[in-house]
Amino acid sequence: MAETIEDLIRNNYTLLTKRLQVEKLIPHFIERRFLDFPDKQIVMSKTTTPGKAEALLELLAQKGSCKTEEFVEILKKADHRHVADELKTTSTRNETTKVVADVQEEHFDDVIIKEASARWDDLARKLGFNKNTIDVIRDFKPDQDSRCREMLERWRNGEGRKATLRVLKQALIDIGETRTAENLGGL
Repeated sequence: MAETIEDLIRNNYTLLTKRLQVEKLIPHFIERRFLDFPDKQIVMSKTTTPGKAEALLELLAQKGSCKTEEFVEILKKADHRHVADELKTTSTRNETTKVVADVQEEHFDDVIIKEASARWDDLARKLGFNKNTIDVIRDFKPDQDSRCREMLERWRNGEGRKATLRVLKQALIDIGETRTAENLGGL
């Protein structure tokens, strides 16, 4: 028997209430018709981020129309891949396993931006960017987070198959961001 959305939410309640940015997720749930506008009003009426997440999760569990796979897909589309990768699911044999996306599709931008965007230019140098490219990114992106995201996208696009998680983690370690590298997981 497949795991229900209610089971997935229950198994990951603490993670989800702490990490969900509801404002990014709601449009996707409305677009897929899992929620409607009155539901959005209920969720957004909560004053704290965890409160909004709790309201969203409660509505999804009550309605039951969103399948587990669809929930994970929406998380990934709404810049919550880092959360999707940490979800625990219960298999048919009741073993806890991690939901892991295909490594080729895996982008850890959110983790890096959250933890190391202030050092994006050091990371860029370690990943082989020259001073001119770093200056262009700095001039055209308004803040550290945007610069970090742009640098990571350019790195992946420029390096292709050479843009591996191993290379990225080593570059983070080399600039003193060992904890960030560890938070990317062992893929």
